[in-house]
Amino acid sequence: SGGSSTGGSSSGSVDLKASLRFTGGQFVISNNDSFDWTNCKLEVNPKTFGSGFKYEGASLRAGETYSIGALQFANGDGERFNPFTHKPQAFSIYCDTPQGKGFYYGGWN
Repeated sequence: SGGSSTGGSSSGSVDLKASLRFTGGQFVISNNDSFDWTNCKLEVNPKTFGSGFKYEGASLRAGETYSIGALQFANGDGERFNPFTHKPQAFSIYCDTPQGKGFYYGGWN
């Protein structure tokens, strides 16, 4: 007996069922999954992973909707996301789920 408890598909990530809108000052994010997302990293305009404006440490409960102010997001230089000078084009969510790492990517035109 024994053996590892990780399956062969553990390298894949979970596709999060998110809905997202931007109101001009707030990002409104809904968790449409039946499980909670924990230890989330939310990122606006990620050109390459980790290069955008980040908001970290969020937990988004199943079925809940959250509003996060645009100015809560900051890039690596400490610059805040200002919706008057920056246009949100893409948004990613990376977090822990009961099935492993979860990921969502969406955008606006």
